[in-house]
Amino acid sequence: MLIILFIILFLFFGLNQNTPEPKKRITVVFPSVSNYSFFSLYHKAMKAAAEDLNIDLTVYWSNWNFTRMTYLINKAVNSSPRPDAIIFNNFSKKGLYWIQITNRAKVPNFIINVPISAEGRKLSGKPREKYTYWIGQITPDNFIEGYNLSSNLLKTARANIKGKLYVLGIGGVDTTVSTIERFRGLQVAAKEVKNIKIIGHVPANWDKALAKERFIAVKTTQDPRLNVVSVASNTMAFGVIEAAKELKIKLNSDLFVGTYGWDKKTANKIKKKELVATIGAHFFEGAWVIILLHDYLHGIDFANEKVVWITKMLLMDQTNVYEYEKLIQPEKWYKINFKDFSKVYNKKLKKYDFNLQQFLPYIL
Repeated sequence: MLIILFIILFLFFGLNQNTPEPKKRITVVFPSVSNYSFFSLYHKAMKAAAEDLNIDLTVYWSNWNFTRMTYLINKAVNSSPRPDAIIFNNFSKKGLYWIQITNRAKVPNFIINVPISAEGRKLSGKPREKYTYWIGQITPDNFIEGYNLSSNLLKTARANIKGKLYVLGIGGVDTTVSTIERFRGLQVAAKEVKNIKIIGHVPANWDKALAKERFIAVKTTQDPRLNVVSVASNTMAFGVIEAAKELKIKLNSDLFVGTYGWDKKTANKIKKKELVATIGAHFFEGAWVIILLHDYLHGIDFANEKVVWITKMLLMDQTNVYEYEKLIQPEKWYKINFKDFSKVYNKKLKKYDFNLQQFLPYIL
């Protein structure tokens, strides 16, 4: 009997001491297709951080379909085992609806990239006010992004064009907060430049072919004087650049194009002087949200600092493209020790520091 008791005690205490802590499960539901450059890089940054922090990351792609995104969010929060947290963005202004779904399921949820709109906040309040399980939000300031990009783009065009600037904005979806706020930033920046006219703003549904089509339509039929285009995503900007070449328009001479989003192709367009500038590095928000949720799920609540996080994106142009393009190397993101940015692992860390440039020393 003593031997049996000893074995039982050994198994209970000995094995339990050596059993690793189960991985926390986090699900992310992206609005796009899996090969869409912007969210593909976002996913890779999440994955790199999740592997460092021992997170079990599940990813779903909604193929730009609101109904599918709703189905996937419902599927995730009603699965077994359920995720410890779920991440999604405010695609087509439906974020509040998904917050309500996940709140009823009592699954902590976190908004990324596209914030709840001012109109939506009247109903939702801030995270944790009305909806307990909506625990946080991390997004760029789309208005500041719009202003900074437009200011750079318009000043570059003004320095090269003596006559009037005729400006077109090409957005994603007109109901998207990022599209609305970026265009508002353009409108404010335009007031600071002389002899300028904004001839319009057209949606292109984040699609390269449609952006190309819309640009050609405006340039050839509505206003041939069009010489500046601000495009809400780099994928759509490639469509505009392609159209300009087909129409024999000299880029960075007769037509100036600026956009949002970083990848290697976009950096190359700047080097080749086909693109004036782009604001980006949004993908590292993916790493930040994984760090915040990891710490939250291990008992260190980021609410001690704030629940709404605004990230500062970087503007890439001719002056810094060779430095900043070094950040666009997903194959090197695994060199980053994301534990250094976690309060669970880095006991010296008093405040989260979301300065994107601090990743460079790890990658170089």
